[in-house]
Amino acid sequence: MEAAFSRGIVATKDGAGHPLLEGRPLTWDALTMHSDEVESLPANALLLASSNTTPVQAVEIRLGEGVFWGVQYHPELSLAEIASSLRGQADDLEEQGLARDEGSVAAYAERIETLSVAPGRRDLAWQLGVGDEVVDDVRRTNELRNFIRMSGFSC
Repeated sequence: MEAAFSRGIVATKDGAGHPLLEGRPLTWDALTMHSDEVESLPANALLLASSNTTPVQAVEIRLGEGVFWGVQYHPELSLAEIASSLRGQADDLEEQGLARDEGSVAAYAERIETLSVAPGRRDLAWQLGVGDEVVDDVRRTNELRNFIRMSGFSC
């Protein structure tokens, strides 16, 4: 289970320079919340990004005329939404050994939520171990803009 942040995502050889990941640094962190992960990719897939905890972080799959991009992390979510999700999944976080109790989940979620309304709080970013790829709304939603741009729409 990855909860709140996926750390150390790295583009693969196929992902470096791929339009989905354009604008990402060599290594980045992202918002995430999942207990499922991809175990194997179909033959028509390109692995675009990976991390130590989740080997499949971003992919491209081609099927017929279709080209499909997907990410395991959540560039569409805000810090506040991640905080809310943590609170709602406190039992699962305890069961997975990621939190001692509901109070520790609540305290962690509170710091994330506070950072969402005060993104300039470098102290909170430091405590949470996150940088601009997570805190800055424009950088956090990078893949969404790339997808929209490549779909022929403007953003």
